[in-house]
Amino acid sequence: MLKRRVLFLALGLVAASVPVRAADNAATSPTLIVRVRSIDSVIADFKYLTSIAGRGDEARQLDGAIKKAFPNGFQGIDSKRPLGLYASLDADGNVQDSKGVLLLPVSDEKTFLGVLEKFNLKPIKDDEGVYTISPENAPVTVYLRFAHNYAYASAMHRSAIEKDKLIPPGKLFSENYPELASVSFRIDQIPDTIRQLIIGQAEGRLASVEDQTPAGETKAQHEFKVQAVKEFSSRFTRLIKEGTEFDSHSVTIMPDNPNVVVATSGKGIFRSLNGGDSFVASSNGLDCRYLAQLVVHPARPKVLFTAAAAVPPPFWRRPEGASSAFYRSEDQGTSWQRLKGGLPEHFKAAPRAAVGDAEDPDALFVGMTDGTVWMSGNGGEFFSQVLAGLPQVTSIRVAHR
Repeated sequence: MLKRRVLFLALGLVAASVPVRAADNAATSPTLIVRVRSIDSVIADFKYLTSIAGRGDEARQLDGAIKKAFPNGFQGIDSKRPLGLYASLDADGNVQDSKGVLLLPVSDEKTFLGVLEKFNLKPIKDDEGVYTISPENAPVTVYLRFAHNYAYASAMHRSAIEKDKLIPPGKLFSENYPELASVSFRIDQIPDTIRQLIIGQAEGRLASVEDQTPAGETKAQHEFKVQAVKEFSSRFTRLIKEGTEFDSHSVTIMPDNPNVVVATSGKGIFRSLNGGDSFVASSNGLDCRYLAQLVVHPARPKVLFTAAAAVPPPFWRRPEGASSAFYRSEDQGTSWQRLKGGLPEHFKAAPRAAVGDAEDPDALFVGMTDGTVWMSGNGGEFFSQVLAGLPQVTSIRVAHR
């Protein structure tokens, strides 16, 4: 089958920029959520980045600081599980009256409390199981409660950690968490007056950039800069007003139902049932979420294919590589299954291009950063490497002769 095909390979991935608005419940969702994969991951990735940047001394300094502060390791803390923070903005936009909660994964409550004692932080427990910590020479009182194998801590606001207000870790951290760290912010919970103030200040600063003409700047360069600033200003305004996201890698309208739109992104699959007016996350079954393009089966539009890396660049250069995988959906993107036939158990290269063949519905091609192209001729049941030794493949077209 391959002999009658001509594959056109190119460098450069075209990324689509479209609004992806979450459709979850704004009334109950925190305004701010910060997620960190784990303490061990932060340390490992910091060491990796400093090593490739030729700044290994900084990694050694970090090791020294950790050993000095925690000579016996992170006692009482599970350094392999996610940690994070969530906060809800006061209804009037008053930051001082807003409530934030820190989540620390705990391996042993008694040991954790002992570590606090060593740092001269003396937790006092009340009848409801809440610990009060009043650091010396500090105006802030911290409240602590243990639940779900985590320590929930809040400064100044004891009510933030009441039992019925705690958010379980499972609702904050996905089972397969690809990012080292992420921040989510509910733009819709910011009062309009504050949003308008942010937009006004940003527009003023951007306008001053338009008026600047540095020495040596040509007329064409200035016009390009002005257009770029206007485009950025338009997107920034839309972001503040609507909570728009821009990390979309591909957007595909389903051929059998134009109301169904499926987008791949750097954070998984997003799916719309109303022609793109709103999107919801649809990554059930994906353990890798930095995605390439989507491929729709020409004869069975409910069947979709894609490929993804476990981490975004530049972490593809780490020793274990991108840890990539190929996937298929039988229900038009509602759920996904990992494909394994003929593929390496561990894929170091990252997928950068995925395409089907209109004349052979069961054919699928995936181009990788290591210059290889993989093909399946039976709908993803089995793959084989059909090309190698190329520069990284970021675009594929299929033609017949």
